Amino acid sequence: MPRPIKLPFIPSSLRKLREIAGCTEEEAAKRVRKDVETIRKWESDDHDVLPSYAQANQLSKLYRYDVLMCMREIPSHIRPPEMPDFRTLDSNGAVASDFSRNLRWLLRTMEVRQEFIKEFGPYWELRHQDWVGSETIDSIDPGKLADKMRVMLGIDIATQRGFRSISEALRAWITALNENAGVFVCQTSNQGGNGIELEEMRGLSLADSSAPFIVVNSRDAEAGRIFTLFHELTHLWIGKPGISGTAGLQARSDQDNKGSVETFCDETAANALMPEAEFDARWHELHRGDLSAAVAALAREFRVSREAVAVRAAKMSLISWARYAQLREKFRRERSSTNPRSGGGGNYYLTHIRNTGARYVNLVLGTWFGGEIGIKEAAYFLDVRPLQTYRLARAAGFRV
Repeated sequence: MPRPIKLPFIPSSLRKLREIAGCTEEEAAKRVRKDVETIRKWESDDHDVLPSYAQANQLSKLYRYDVLMCMREIPSHIRPPEMPDFRTLDSNGAVASDFSRNLRWLLRTMEVRQEFIKEFGPYWELRHQDWVGSETIDSIDPGKLADKMRVMLGIDIATQRGFRSISEALRAWITALNENAGVFVCQTSNQGGNGIELEEMRGLSLADSSAPFIVVNSRDAEAGRIFTLFHELTHLWIGKPGISGTAGLQARSDQDNKGSVETFCDETAANALMPEAEFDARWHELHRGDLSAAVAALAREFRVSREAVAVRAAKMSLISWARYAQLREKFRRERSSTNPRSGGGGNYYLTHIRNTGARYVNLVLGTWFGGEIGIKEAAYFLDVRPLQTYRLARAAGFRV
């Protein structure tokens, strides 16, 4: 039997890559079918015991780093992800410490994509988005900011009501964000076990005037993703990017939370999607007995979720918060057995383009076709293997 190949792996690098990936010693041991004590020896400079190449390669796949990284000192810029965390009400920018491995991977991926845009933006003469960070929660109220959003996106109420489905509405809002606001919109992938639970993240944003990004969780219903788009757009507009969770609507429904960043983002999103005057007029036209039916009708009309409509009605004092709580529980019971798990299936390359964001994909492919980067770099920035880049390009409409 051939002896396993031994290479000069650096113990501290093995440990740092595991910590950056958010993996425990137990998870690493399970991956290579060893005990925890072996992992500790591999990661300790006090022991002259190192993994074989095959073992290190298995660990690198778990950590999602090239195995060669284990043979050199890890640069200081490679570190655990740090991002403002708005998933709890009292968090106004604190760094989270409980990111799952998939969320850590997503944050690293988004940083790579943003760096690509910042580096090659001048090549494409991308316009700086001066609206990013141009307001604060003290300088403008949610209604006025919502009006500015709708003007920038160029979709009026009549057009919104004319969408034939939630899916069409979601595509239209994403296109408007891409083309009219210069925002790169991505959706999480559920392929290969990369999904992120809604309880951990509903959306996130990265603010930069040349490369603003929004990510929505594809495990959310499409109506929920639409609301998240506007919620994260607000984060960008007030220069408070970060991670948003799902605790929001119920926990932020009382007045005690007025003035928080998340409450402001919720209220702006609600005003943008359901402008007060139009909502109030339609509410009084439709609410003639069956409250649930009226809420459902308004949700179809504005292409939002029923819960978003109920929250809007409560905040406008059209119903009590107690009545809202009853509606919320009713809606959650009805959808508990049909929780969406979208983001996978279908054509792999079309799904990858949708999740990665068509605008970003086209810029990377165009940079490759323009000779500014090679195929390996293009594959890296698109998170595919080099040979898959050709098929991805064909799916994106490039002639290869």
